[in-house]
Amino acid sequence: MRRESPRFGGGLRLALKALHPVDKALLVFMAVLMAQSMLTMFFPRETPALSGDIDVVVRTSAAAIFGYFLSANFVGRHSPKGQAALEEEGEGESVGSDFPRDGTGEGTPIGFSLPQAEAQQPGGIHAKAPFAGSPHKLASGADFTPEPEASGVQEHTPEQGAFAADEPAARGGLPSGSQEPSGQEDGCPSCLQINLATTIYGTVTDGTSPIADATVKLFDSAGMPYRHTLTDENGAFSISDIPTGTYSLAAVKVGYRLSDAAGVTLSPGDTIPVELTCTPDATLSLGAIAGVLTTNNALGLPTPLGGAKITLKDPLGTVIAITTTADDGEFAFYDLADGIYFLTSLADGYLPSASMTAVITGGSAVNISMAMVVDNRTYSGTVSGIIRNTVGQVVADCFVGLYQVITVAGISKEVLIATTKTNVAGKYLFGNVQSGEYLVKAKLEQ
Repeated sequence: MRRESPRFGGGLRLALKALHPVDKALLVFMAVLMAQSMLTMFFPRETPALSGDIDVVVRTSAAAIFGYFLSANFVGRHSPKGQAALEEEGEGESVGSDFPRDGTGEGTPIGFSLPQAEAQQPGGIHAKAPFAGSPHKLASGADFTPEPEASGVQEHTPEQGAFAADEPAARGGLPSGSQEPSGQEDGCPSCLQINLATTIYGTVTDGTSPIADATVKLFDSAGMPYRHTLTDENGAFSISDIPTGTYSLAAVKVGYRLSDAAGVTLSPGDTIPVELTCTPDATLSLGAIAGVLTTNNALGLPTPLGGAKITLKDPLGTVIAITTTADDGEFAFYDLADGIYFLTSLADGYLPSASMTAVITGGSAVNISMAMVVDNRTYSGTVSGIIRNTVGQVVADCFVGLYQVITVAGISKEVLIATTKTNVAGKYLFGNVQSGEYLVKAKLEQ
């Protein structure tokens, strides 16, 4: 029996030991595939077409693995010259390798070295420097030095001229005439520039005493309402975080007249005091009566009646005030003391309305509805004519009927609404005829 020389056996063990575990696995897999292929070649048997296709795949795979071991990449990595060349390149550690490279070839992994354009930064962060000619933009004055635990957001201190982002204006937008943040700071295009906090504060009084629970309204430069607040028990108010711009301010409360407007112009960081004065008005604490006057149209639906006279009386029948309804039928009486009041309406062509009663207590406001009915005697018409026979002679004492034509859903019908007889001159006349469509029919005999 032939024995292996120690030199040959030792060299094989060293060669196998120098192989990467992946290379060893490939070598075993290639041996299995070659054995399978040889078994098929020397011991052929009838197999389905699919088995033949699989055998082709097995042989091809074995040939590919064998070709890898003969390739320049494998030979160069495991030959002494190849290892020396790799050591001279000094490209750094291989990606994904846990094996040291000590020049002996042991533990040499399969992999690729980092390119020169990629270097590992302190803190475990990999950063790629831009290649020549490739686009790479940096912020003005910024250094390309990633820090450990970087969040991806560049921070700026107040000394660098950056500010925190401002909150959006109330009501979803900026008031007219206010200044919107520019959104850009010199040297920092991504930084937002905002207005410093602005505040308007003050007190609402009647000239001497503070007014609690008064409404203070802030209007923009276009006169549009922007924000409002209420005064406290001391009549004090404050409105903050207002965009810079020009505004006006006014206050009001029940029983007081609206104060004169106070104009203010805000710049960043301004805190401006404003004093507002509301004048008390006793008449504003009195009651009022408001209402609408209507009449029914031809379809029976209520419609406003304008131009009618409305009279307000007290329980003794004394006239307190008289007014006229507007085109939409509305009317109003105000500055009324507490008490009981009676209202009547009058209009040409309408029957006088029944009296309406209104009661005011504690300066309350009363709403009423009034209606008037058409006076048919005023708005009625007449239908007249002469009845003649076939030869043109007038017919006296002839029966004449007045029929109204009523159309419903496109279907018309004639309804007799009045009758009369002609006089000796053959004439007839119908009075108090309402608006509409009519037919006149005459009959000489029964």
